[in-house]
Amino acid sequence: MPSVDEHQEKYLHNKKLLSSDVFSKGEEFADWHVTILFYEAVHLIERELAKQLPLPFHSKDHTVRIGWVTRTTALNSICKAYVTIYIQSRRARYDCVKFTKQDIINLEKQFTMIEDHLNQMPA
Repeated sequence: MPSVDEHQEKYLHNKKLLSSDVFSKGEEFADWHVTILFYEAVHLIERELAKQLPLPFHSKDHTVRIGWVTRTTALNSICKAYVTIYIQSRRARYDCVKFTKQDIINLEKQFTMIEDHLNQMPA
């Protein structure tokens, strides 16, 4: 199971990818933008769950993770934002939905709420 530090490294790796030039060109790779935002959130949440739950902890799938986010008091306030990004990433991956620049802006706001909340939590 990945450690707290490994989840942190993966989150930062994904964050670096999203800041690359390929994503500054508009809507061409919006589907991947949504997908990477989701996986950034996954690693932030897994990092926090690994700190709070008995080790070794790792969610076995997305449904289990959503359940933990819902039931964990410290994460409950970000549940709606996380589920929104999760649903949109599934739409990007499986339904071939095309996202607009405004869609990306809205999802980035949801992600920022998650990121800010989790990065302010005690170590």
